[in-house]
Amino acid sequence: MHAAAHRRYSALFVFPTILALLALSGASFASEMSPPTSAAAGDKGAAVAEQMVAAPRTAGAAMQPGTGAPQTVCVIPVEGFIDGGLFDSINRRVAEAQTLSPAIIVFEIDTYGGALTFAMEITDAIGQIESPKTVSYVPVKAYSAGAMIAMASREIVLTPFASIGDAAPVVESPEGGIQMLGEKVQSPTRNVFRKYAERNGYPIALAEAMVTPPESDISEVISNDGTKRYMSATDLEALSNAEKTEVKANRIVLKKGQLLTMTAAAAKDYGFAKYVVKDFDEMLAGYNLSGAKVVTFEVTWSESLVRFLNHPAVAGIIMLIGMLAVYMEFKMPGLGLPLFAGVICFAVFFFSKYLSGMAQYWEILIFLAGLALLMVEIFVIPGFGITGVVGLSMMFFGLVSVLVPKHITTAPMDVDFLFWTAVYTVGAMVAAIVIGALLTKLLPKTPVVGAFYLGAPRPGSVAHKAGAGVTAGRDLVGKTGVAITMLRPAGKGEIDGNVLDVTTQGDLVSKGTRIEVIAEKGNNIIVRQASGRLG
Repeated sequence: MHAAAHRRYSALFVFPTILALLALSGASFASEMSPPTSAAAGDKGAAVAEQMVAAPRTAGAAMQPGTGAPQTVCVIPVEGFIDGGLFDSINRRVAEAQTLSPAIIVFEIDTYGGALTFAMEITDAIGQIESPKTVSYVPVKAYSAGAMIAMASREIVLTPFASIGDAAPVVESPEGGIQMLGEKVQSPTRNVFRKYAERNGYPIALAEAMVTPPESDISEVISNDGTKRYMSATDLEALSNAEKTEVKANRIVLKKGQLLTMTAAAAKDYGFAKYVVKDFDEMLAGYNLSGAKVVTFEVTWSESLVRFLNHPAVAGIIMLIGMLAVYMEFKMPGLGLPLFAGVICFAVFFFSKYLSGMAQYWEILIFLAGLALLMVEIFVIPGFGITGVVGLSMMFFGLVSVLVPKHITTAPMDVDFLFWTAVYTVGAMVAAIVIGALLTKLLPKTPVVGAFYLGAPRPGSVAHKAGAGVTAGRDLVGKTGVAITMLRPAGKGEIDGNVLDVTTQGDLVSKGTRIEVIAEKGNNIIVRQASGRLG
């Protein structure tokens, strides 16, 4: 196929590809409302074929009042890194769980934490559930954002070796370590812990100590009537004499400057944990739900795929490959395949962000408009650079807009995130140019790409033989002329008094430079800079 035909088909293939990916993504999510797994409480891991069919009645099973049918317990695992994809997944699973009218919804939490903003959204989404009762079940760990999410349920249950806490907002320091963010970020984070501690009856001083190390010791204060309170040394000292006489005993439970992380025993002692149980079945027994039908709502494969694609490292690689492919098409016009690969990469990048709620329509449209301008620069008006510069600028703006959360603020954490997002995006562009420059030198020498590359044919090939057909009728090889537009690498040149479309082997040639025809390949005239310059 001639190179000109390659260019036409490449341009025609781009937008149908994007539309097809949109349709496939929508169809995937429409079909992904897959039924959750179901099992009896005594055999949680055994899935049944039809989860909507009630589990067999057994003696001593928890029954729905007035129906004689076993009660339902819905389980929603909250695992791995907390991100936007998990937020959307939890919303979907909660909505599906509520259709079953369960006795309780159990959020099984096992995470080291994640993005603060998404953790806040997940926490409030769970906290706003009025019915049924919500329970946070922590079999192993609920650190950082996981601790925040656990606070949102009405009750918390842990196993004996579980841990919860350590929710200070942190960011990577310039030296490569971890540094705690300042009061600007700690204050709203503490507020989330405080409001759910107030609602659920947890010690507020200890809840806030999971976010900010206390400025004074925190003590457990036991009144004469046996009531427990947790107070800072400052508040304890501020008690009136009458109030102090009511204090039966007090002991320090958290030293000044220490961040609170609790074992299961400590969480039970401090009033955070409703139960400490050996396993899931024992927890059900504590709620009088032994024998209840347990329905687990897992993350779907498409949600897992979106979360994987949105991982910063994976998204960065996809973006780099996309930029690299577009750059190679710009340096090797007529091949078409790099542009096609680039469009696929950017389609995957943007739609994974869109499906996770990180990208808006206008951000995608800006990027597509920039890509369209770049295509015009490559295929329609070579030699005029403004279109390409504007297109690349719009693509850069679209990328940065998608990577920056929609709720960005002036908080140090967000400013730092915005800065590094711009750095990573520029770095990906620079890396794409450097790698692309190397590949445009190496790939034409390979058998596969070399067959399509618009460069000079190898000595002895058919294109070098007179009368072989590819140069017949014009015989321009060896003739000189002048570039009447800038060649980047395509443009126009005047040869033998005729204005012709020409292309270099990837080099940029300024307008007015003398050029020499080194080969013809189909309708493509390959030139290089000759000695001398006109004007």
